[in-house]
Order: sequence, then structure tokens, then C-alpha cells
Amino acid sequence: MTDPAPNQTSTSEEKSYLQTKLSPKQFQASIDFYNADKDLLEQDRIKLKDELQSILVKNNIYGYSGGMIGLLTPTVYYKFIKKQTPTKLSFIQKPFLSFFIGLGTMMFVSSFVQKQTFNNVLSKGDLNDKQLNAWKYMDWQTVPAFYFYYLKSSKDPSFKLKDPRSIKVDPRLKQPIETKADEDKSKKFNTVNFNPEVYKEQSWKDNTHKNNFENIDDLNSSSIDDHENLSHWDKIRLANGFDISDDRK
Repeated sequence: MTDPAPNQTSTSEEKSYLQTKLSPKQFQASIDFYNADKDLLEQDRIKLKDELQSILVKNNIYGYSGGMIGLLTPTVYYKFIKKQTPTKLSFIQKPFLSFFIGLGTMMFVSSFVQKQTFNNVLSKGDLNDKQLNAWKYMDWQTVPAFYFYYLKSSKDPSFKLKDPRSIKVDPRLKQPIETKADEDKSKKFNTVNFNPEVYKEQSWKDNTHKNNFENIDDLNSSSIDDHENLSHWDKIRLANGFDISDDRK
């Protein structure tokens, strides 16, 4: 019997694209979320999308309201309490101070409301076990990203998260291969398909050989001999949409 240990060792040493970009804790978190997410059905994804959308709506309402209150606070203080108008040309008193108070208030209120409403979902009891399991691996700070993900994946199954351990990177495209479409793109990019006979028959059948030769100074006729004078690499260039060389011999 052969010892499978060497093969197992080499497999375990292989690292995915995300494993080289994330810390061990982050990579494990992505695996945990994938394991919870892969079991969700379409209706589960719609439910999670609706819950996340509700959080974003509340966040915007309370956040902008808090920002407006913060923006108007210096004006209320100076006009109605101190009975002063330091800024004569504007209704908003101390505009720069008001702006920063409003911005800070909006950010604080938005973060507070988003965190509270996100955590409250766990205790409301509106989610089933699978939905609740996926929710536990989300982060309240990235609610917009999760909302966009479930918005897309509830409509298009191909948008579902892939196994983080299986994501590789194409060495020539320098892009991670996450979907079947990415795999097809990589194969097409790294493969040159050229059949001389098929190319010759099709180009003369469609009368496209004239366009193929129009950039060559020493070819003025459109006979089959002109086609045969092309080098093998020129035929490959033409078949893949590139111009052919002018240094033919």
C-alpha cells in the first residue's frame, strides 16, 4: 500500500489567493461565513436582504436627523439663548463649527443606530436557523456590503459566494478566479486557438481576406497565393484580431 501522507502534505501546503491576502483570523471568518451562506435558499436570501435594508433605512433617517440637529445647535444657542448673531450674513451661526458638529453627530448616531438595530435582529426571533446562522457571521460595520451581496445573490445564483479555499489567481491576468465566468476568461486569455484550414476556408468564403491584407504594402492582389504567403505567426495574429507584421520575406 502507498502512503498518502506526502500527497496530503502537499495539498495542505497549497494556499488560496485569499489566504495570501488575509490574516488567519480573517480567512477563517470568511470560511465560516461561506459554510453558513451556502445552505441559504432564495427565500432566505430575500429575508436577509430585507432585514439589512431595514437597518440601512433606519440608519439614514436617524443619522441625517442627528446631523441636522448638530448642525443647528450653535445657531439655536447663539440666537435663542445668548441672543447674539456672530455671523450677520447667514442664518447658520458659526458655519464651520456647525458643520463639524453636524458631521460628528451624524457619524455617531449612524454608528450607534446601525449597531443597535443589527444586534436587535438576533433577539427578535424573525429569522430561522439557517438565516440566524449566517447573520451571526456578519459584521454590523459592513451592513451595506452584506446588503448588496444578498440583493445580488437573491436574484442571480451565480453571484453566490465561492469557497474562499478554492479561489486562485490567474498569473497572467493578475486577477482572482472566483466564478465560472472568470475560469472561462482565463482559459480564453491563455489559449491561442488557430486552425489554418478553417481560417483559410472561412476568410475566403466571407471575402474578408482583402481586409486582412490591406495593411501590407507588397500585396495588391487578392488571390489565394497571397494567403499562402503569410507566415504561420501572421495567420495566428490575424485569427486573434491583431495586425500582421510588415517584415515578411
